[in-house]
Amino acid sequence: MPGRTPAPGTPTFTPRGREETGTALSDGTPLAFCGPMPRAPDPEPPNPKALARALGLVALTWGILCGAPLLCANPGSPGARLLAFGLCTGAALWGHRTGPGTRRAAAFTGATGLAAGWALLPALSAGVLWAGHALGIPGPEPAGGGPGWLFLLATAVLAPTFEEIVYRERLLPALAQVLGPGPALLLSSAAFALPHSTPWATLGSFMAGLVLGSAMLVHGKLALCIGMHAGFNLRLAGLPLEDLY
Repeated sequence: MPGRTPAPGTPTFTPRGREETGTALSDGTPLAFCGPMPRAPDPEPPNPKALARALGLVALTWGILCGAPLLCANPGSPGARLLAFGLCTGAALWGHRTGPGTRRAAAFTGATGLAAGWALLPALSAGVLWAGHALGIPGPEPAGGGPGWLFLLATAVLAPTFEEIVYRERLLPALAQVLGPGPALLLSSAAFALPHSTPWATLGSFMAGLVLGSAMLVHGKLALCIGMHAGFNLRLAGLPLEDLY
C-alpha cells in the first residue's frame, strides 16, 4: 500500500536495479511488505534405527533364501524356491499396511510399472549381455524348457514383492539418509544382486537394481517398482536364456 512502511524486522525485498535507502528505495518508493520469504524444508536427519531395521530385514531375507530350500528333499526344485520366496514375502509384509484407497491407486501404478518393465526388458538385457561379455563372463546357458506355474508364481509374484520392499522401500532410503542417493543406489543394488547364484544372475540383478532403485528415488512409489520388476521377470521367462537375472 503506498505510503506504508513496514514494522521493524519485517522481511522486505529490493527489485533488481533499485537500491534500498533507509525505509525507502533510491527512487523514493517506500519499501513494501511482501510476506515471509519461502524457506526450503530442512533435510531429514539420518535415522540409525531405520537403517538398522533395514539391514536386519536384509539379513533375515538372506538367511531364509539360504536355509529354507534345505528343508526340501530337492533344494534346487521350483517347490523349494517357492517355499523360500513365500517365507521372504511373509517377512517383508509383516506390519506392512495400506488403506483401501491406497490399494486401488497402487493397483493402477503397478499395472503401469508392469507395462514399463515389459517394454524395458529388451534394452536392459542387451546392456547386461554387453557388460557380461566385456567382463569376460561365459555366455548364459540356454534354458532347458518352458517355465512352470510354480516358477512363474515365485519369480513374477513373490520375488518382486519381497525384493522391492526389502531393497527399494526399506534399504535404499535408509542408506540415502546416511550416504546420499548415489552411494545408496549402488549399495542397495549390490545387496539385491549378491544372493543370486550365477555370475549372469548377479550382474543382471545389479543392473536391474539400478533401474528399479532410480525409479524409487525419482517417483517414490513401491507399486511402480514391484510392477516393473514383475514385468522384467515375466518377459524374461519367455527368453531362451537361463539365469540372466
